[in-house]
Amino acid sequence: MTNKKRRRRPPPRTGGSSTSAGRGRTTSDGPAASRTAPSRAGAKPARREHKEEARQAREAARKRAARTAAYSYSQHPPTSGYHDPVPLPIPSDHVFTEPVQETHAVHNIEHGEIFIYYRDQGDGTLPPDVVAALKKVVGLPSNKNTLLAPYRDFSDPKTALAFTAWNKLQTCPGTITAAQATSVAYGFEYAFACTGNAPEPKASGNDC
Repeated sequence: MTNKKRRRRPPPRTGGSSTSAGRGRTTSDGPAASRTAPSRAGAKPARREHKEEARQAREAARKRAARTAAYSYSQHPPTSGYHDPVPLPIPSDHVFTEPVQETHAVHNIEHGEIFIYYRDQGDGTLPPDVVAALKKVVGLPSNKNTLLAPYRDFSDPKTALAFTAWNKLQTCPGTITAAQATSVAYGFEYAFACTGNAPEPKASGNDC
């Protein structure tokens, strides 16, 4: 009879690596086991922030283009429609000495302000005493949102004076007197300045 030598089994490993059954993959119970794939949670806010910055840049470019874009209204003076993103700054006496850019003025009346336009050149010019009377009207503390400006492109050649609010227009001929113009100005201002007739009567930081 032949004596067979028994082979000793190696002691079990602890704390080391083991092979996953049937797959031949090695797993570790040591420090390396705590390693995980880098999280992508932080990447999402960064992407959102980048998209928002790009959107703001596009919006700023659009506004810059709008400021320089020419636009022709079907009615002169205009009372609504396309307008520049920036309204006109209001002079301390509420009187403009030169014609204003219409796209800016439309933005002002969108905010509840009123523009009074008068013909200052050519045939049918508004008499100086009527202009002087209107300057007094817009300069009153109670008329903080009524503005006066010269105008040279009235749709009707007979018009010498026009009162404009949002979607509202009242025209007068050059024969109007100072008293009549003053009366119309007060009535128009009372009816439309800083009222719900305008889409955004409190948007410009004015006194509406």
